[in-house]
Amino acid sequence: MFWDLLYLFFSLSLIALLCLFLVALIVVRKIKERLERLFSQDIRELEKKLEKLSRKYPNDDRARLVERVIKRESFNAGVVGFFTGLGGLLTLPIALPIDMLASIKIQSRLVEFLLHEASASGELTEAEKLKVMAIVFGAGKVTDVGGKLALSLTTKYAPQVVLKSIPLLGGVVGFAMDYISTRAVAKLVGRAPSPDKPPP
Repeated sequence: MFWDLLYLFFSLSLIALLCLFLVALIVVRKIKERLERLFSQDIRELEKKLEKLSRKYPNDDRARLVERVIKRESFNAGVVGFFTGLGGLLTLPIALPIDMLASIKIQSRLVEFLLHEASASGELTEAEKLKVMAIVFGAGKVTDVGGKLALSLTTKYAPQVVLKSIPLLGGVVGFAMDYISTRAVAKLVGRAPSPDKPPP
């Protein structure tokens, strides 16, 4: 009797562990797919979002739909900022570079998507897109992008490093800063000076 109960207990425990492992495997796979889509540099992901939004909001014009894409991408950047800021000073050395890389990927894909939208409507050529990209990331010439981008990142993340060192508060600050900076980058694309004119 005792051995039968013990055998039943171990059998049920093994089945439960196997089920838990399968569920964990499915969840990890879904999270991986979601992260790959989120950090993909392929602007087709944003084009798919735009198509879904056009079906969901058929009365919205193209500009309003693009604005919805910008809001969603800004929210995604904010969520990454929130999670990378939760741990405070303990996780900061690992979390901050991840946050910076994620922000750059999300923002650069969004900029490319917005420039693609502009060129599809005949507003920009490929050469003009490069010039606008340089202007958006803080450079007058394409060759200056690296240095200017590094300087702008240092300026952007200096206050965030201090505030993100406080657990929980760092998550809120991370969300706000990444959301606001992604929205600002999207606005810069629309307000960037004409490629034919030098930036002020």
